[in-house]
Amino acid sequence: MLISSDSEDKKQNRDINCFYLFLILFFISCLCGGIWGSSGSGSFSFAGIVFTGGRFIMIYFGIWLTLLFAFFYFPFQNFTKKNILLIIIIVVVSRVLIFFQAPSDDVYRYLWEGTLFAKGINPYLFPPNDISLAGFAKDFPFHSFINHKDIAAAYPPLIIYIFSLITKVSLSLFLFKAFLLFFDIGGVLFLLFILTKREINIRWILLYALNPLILYSFAGEGHFDSMQNFFLLGALFFYDRKKWLFMFIFAGLAVQVKYVAIITIPFFINRENYKLIPVVFFPIILPYLLFLTENMESIFAGIRKFESEFAFNGSVHSIFRLISGEIKTATFICRALFTGFMLFGIIKLNNLARGEKQFFKIDPAMGILYAFSLLIILSPTVHIWYLSWVLPFAVIRNKISWIILSGTACLYFTAKSNACLNGVWAMPVWTQITEWVPFFIFFGFELYYILKRGLYNNFEIPKSISVVIPVLNEENKIEECILNIKKDSSVSEIIVVDGGSKDNSVSVAKSIGAQVIINRRSIDKGGGRGGQILSGIKAASGDIIAVVHSDVLICSRVFLQMKEFLKLNPDVVGGAVGTKFLNNSIKIRFIEFLNSLRVVFFGISFGDQIQFFRRKEVVENDLFPDIPLMEDVEFSLRLPKAGRRVFLFGDAQVSLRRWEKKGISNFFMVLRFFMVYLLQRLFKMDDAAVMYKQYYK
Repeated sequence: MLISSDSEDKKQNRDINCFYLFLILFFISCLCGGIWGSSGSGSFSFAGIVFTGGRFIMIYFGIWLTLLFAFFYFPFQNFTKKNILLIIIIVVVSRVLIFFQAPSDDVYRYLWEGTLFAKGINPYLFPPNDISLAGFAKDFPFHSFINHKDIAAAYPPLIIYIFSLITKVSLSLFLFKAFLLFFDIGGVLFLLFILTKREINIRWILLYALNPLILYSFAGEGHFDSMQNFFLLGALFFYDRKKWLFMFIFAGLAVQVKYVAIITIPFFINRENYKLIPVVFFPIILPYLLFLTENMESIFAGIRKFESEFAFNGSVHSIFRLISGEIKTATFICRALFTGFMLFGIIKLNNLARGEKQFFKIDPAMGILYAFSLLIILSPTVHIWYLSWVLPFAVIRNKISWIILSGTACLYFTAKSNACLNGVWAMPVWTQITEWVPFFIFFGFELYYILKRGLYNNFEIPKSISVVIPVLNEENKIEECILNIKKDSSVSEIIVVDGGSKDNSVSVAKSIGAQVIINRRSIDKGGGRGGQILSGIKAASGDIIAVVHSDVLICSRVFLQMKEFLKLNPDVVGGAVGTKFLNNSIKIRFIEFLNSLRVVFFGISFGDQIQFFRRKEVVENDLFPDIPLMEDVEFSLRLPKAGRRVFLFGDAQVSLRRWEKKGISNFFMVLRFFMVYLLQRLFKMDDAAVMYKQYYK
């Protein structure tokens, strides 16, 4: 019996209910964050210890956690108009709930500098505390709230001009934030279109659009970095569509919003558009004409002062600062490291510098991610909204380390709370360590695999798919499994590898047109499930191999989806599709959540989640293990050595027979074997054959 539409409808309704439950919790958390004071507020003491900004930090982290649950239970797969409209509504509502929070003190500076320029005064020449501006300061209602009053404007000319236009309309803080909010939402729309073009699951937009880091940085505190994101994502949007003129204009405008965007320009250049490079200089240079009659050096004086004399919440910089004992030495070292690694990245990740055969194959999002990651890791100062520069490109490239940091960054607000309580802008050392260490653990693993395989891989366009099904006494399941696979016309062959069945599994598989291979080797000589799958891989002819367990039923055209994804993402070597249980119990849904969490955050998929990969790369690098147990875990750990891996969040149905037979004890048994295997593997003492005998007794 094939999967019924009723079964799929039940799963869809169940997922929708879960998603809306966590969405409501998410909105409640946003509402609490919007009405309970400014960011960093709500300090409290417990057991004699003062937790600065503790209440707000808990709200922020609560938003982040509910976002994760909503992300994993997001029930919609396709980029339909209805789904996109739903996301836009959620995006707008979440921002409205936080919008009326008190803005950052940076906003007062924005309005001050805009007011000066509107009155014909150069804000690059006069800091806010300049005595000659005392009259203006008296009439400006927010002058006492401006930070760093001894430093003149540090922003590019275009953004100063935009500030002045806003102040001519009104000095309203909320008008200013509303203006920036349009760019924030526009950036979300650009990111949606980019994910659509690249066949990336629509749910990934949530990790940017609903991330509390983005909500508080833009809708809450009113930082204009949303404009930089808008223009850079717009440039990438036009890059994907080969609209080179608009691409260079948007990239140039991004630089006129934030100087740091200049480091992204090289990654947009390729052999098709290099003749249009002069276009990018027009939006970069033209705004400076407004200040030709003034001292041009003064335009950069403020930004140089901030960059060279201040240090706060830097990660690597803090270590060098601790060793050297001073800011300037640490800054010099980090600046030298950034310059060297940046030049290396431009050479390795720039399409223009590569040969004709590799032309137009490197994703500029990877280069931008590389540049911003390098900048943030080595920067002396890392304010929380700086992380917004890298976050959209981390979403496009599925880099979980930055998603982790967007959560632990809530501890940044201890500094703001300290400033309110003690007048000192500083984070306790333990909060800075707690903020950065989880990020560097995940980032370290990502870096390890990049070093193993190189910065970028360009694989051939796949044309065919082979499905390998390992079986042992599965006559009751194999027919339904094969018939469901045959519903997808993109599958070119189905190979059933029998491990010595004593029932009619082989004859049933042959009768419905599957190719059958027999593998009766002992478990210590290439037998067991790992050996079976490897035999099928070697016999297969498809460009893509998908491993499907006999108790997994395909509910949709997942094979066509994986082929299209690998075609559009030539650096991806494989990954997993994902499965769900047809059961409404809370414990089963929680197990599904843990399964998806494991794949997304740790990259480790189980066999019943439909592992898929490019056959040539796996065979040539001997990546698939012929071990009898934990072959899926071992393969997941080996696969990134060949290329980037992904999780497609599929909804194939997996049988509940093990859970029905063994109950929840099956979960703890699998978890125990999983952890034991990882521990043994770490010390190079794993013995899958022994574990196989223990598991099957």
